[in-house]
Amino acid sequence: MNAPRADHGRRIQRLVGVYDAEGTMRGELTYWVGARLGRSHCALCDITHGLARERSEWKACQAGLPVPFDVYHRNDQPDAIRVATSNVVPVVVAKPTRDSFRCCRLPTWLRAGDRQTCS
Repeated sequence: MNAPRADHGRRIQRLVGVYDAEGTMRGELTYWVGARLGRSHCALCDITHGLARERSEWKACQAGLPVPFDVYHRNDQPDAIRVATSNVVPVVVAKPTRDSFRCCRLPTWLRAGDRQTCS
């Protein structure tokens, strides 16, 4: 299976998602409670997780991708991703080269199904 291509025919080496939540125990609990009360929302979290754990559908999808798909939280994302996305979360970025990241989908796409890509 061929790896997906990014802009200008470059091959994507990796996909990375960043949750709109903190990756600490307190952050996870705060998000979980806030989501149940309608005060917090992260569309990427909704795609990858159910009430208490990763969705089996997500695990199957992730396993079937031709490139790795890593996820981070707001507070533990690599600086290169934070810079490439202007610290906007949730977001998915592609890594087409060793030293760069390219935004694949804006948070509006994650929320509303809009297919707009970052420029």
